Amino acid sequence: MKLLEEKDIRLTRFQAADTDVYRSFLDDATFARNLSATPYRFLSDEKINGMLASDAHETFRFAVRRTDAERLIGVVSLEDILWSNGTAWLMIGIDPSEAGKGYGRKALQLLLRYAFYELNLERIQLTVFAYNERAIALYERLGFVHEGTYRQFLKRDGIRHDMLLYGLLRTEWEDFYD
Repeated sequence: MKLLEEKDIRLTRFQAADTDVYRSFLDDATFARNLSATPYRFLSDEKINGMLASDAHETFRFAVRRTDAERLIGVVSLEDILWSNGTAWLMIGIDPSEAGKGYGRKALQLLLRYAFYELNLERIQLTVFAYNERAIALYERLGFVHEGTYRQFLKRDGIRHDMLLYGLLRTEWEDFYD
């Protein structure tokens, strides 16, 4: 078994060419507005490289690639890990042109296996904006549980939106995938 690879997808380190590809994702307003609560804006290459190259002790970030190609199709990460508590925040962003093909689900399955069996974490959590129904459906299919709501957290296009908190415990994940 390859730790960070399955039939169609693999998680890898970042390459120099990934900066341009990831910039194209971030330049897509829908992608950027699903990924972050900050106002949409163009980021410098230095900022993008910093995001991709983080090797902080509490961050594990991976490039998502199809097994048949080198092109970056997404990013997944475990961030702000609290080692003493075994908890981490999850982040995912998939190329909008690759959406709906199952790559996000497969990448998250690999990342969760890595989180629970390699890093020995006990809890993975994430937030998602209530308008991102596709992501919510994916997280729930993977076993994440809706744990709370940050009511009217975000204002986009003149409308207030909730931000939802989801969590997944190692025991729940093991029961879900056994």
